[in-house]
Amino acid sequence: MLAMPRMSADLDAPLMRRIRRGSEAAFAELVQRHGPRLFGLLLRFCRDRHEAEDLTQEVFVRVFRACSRWKPSAKVATWLDRIAKNVARNAARGRSRRAWLGYVSAVEETECFEPPVLTPLEQSELAAYVRRAVAKLVVRHREALELQHFQDRSCADIAGAMNISPKATKCLLYRARQELRQLLVAESP
Repeated sequence: MLAMPRMSADLDAPLMRRIRRGSEAAFAELVQRHGPRLFGLLLRFCRDRHEAEDLTQEVFVRVFRACSRWKPSAKVATWLDRIAKNVARNAARGRSRRAWLGYVSAVEETECFEPPVLTPLEQSELAAYVRRAVAKLVVRHREALELQHFQDRSCADIAGAMNISPKATKCLLYRARQELRQLLVAESP
């Protein structure tokens, strides 16, 4: 019985080499070959057709910018998948930031979308809600956030005030925001 030869040759490698030399036709062919698959991958991730289209476009923008860094030893499809996963991860981070307390929609804020306008009563309730969560923070976390947000101090200023290194300050602020986020989610209305 004859063994079937393994397909180890990357059929997209010559295409990538042409893209590196500036071929727009080769880039269009790459988009045509892999666009539908990447769109499907991103659609499964975000479950929103318009966002998946935007993310797919972002993947190919990054591919175009990074084509010189592609290594011929890497399969093009694997490289594209890695870029798509990074784009999806970045989009998820952006979504979680925009979904703060459920008051801001997950739609990317652009010039054509205005953030929701809160009534004075909603603003007052929101401020009280955040103040209650901030009061529950670990003392050092609360102190760091208050210095940064209420006194508008830089990381270097906070480091000096708290007698820690700037790197430790960044870490402390990150942990403080994580703790605050957990408190806000746990007590969300």
